[in-house]
Amino acid sequence: MAKNKNKKMARVKSGASTDAPKGAAQASTAETSDSGTKKKRVSPFTFIQQVRSETAKVTWPTRNEWGVTTLMVFIMVVLASTFFFLIDIVIKQAIQFLIGLGG
Repeated sequence: MAKNKNKKMARVKSGASTDAPKGAAQASTAETSDSGTKKKRVSPFTFIQQVRSETAKVTWPTRNEWGVTTLMVFIMVVLASTFFFLIDIVIKQAIQFLIGLGG
């Protein structure tokens, strides 16, 4: 019991949350730079190497998947445009009818 209390006290003193799991507390303190420490800067060459490494991990779509997805986007754009065009006409007619009743 005393060991557990000492661990909690150590976490409180270090600024970590006592409710969060150990990994979450470590990740949250690593992300914050409020303590005055600056993040390590890397050279442009190293940055490009890291970007290429991460890009290689991406699962890119096949030509067929790309084509189907593009076609679906165009179809949805046409359907949405048609829907809003028709709604616009209905609202316009309703407003003209209401204005006609008042005059």
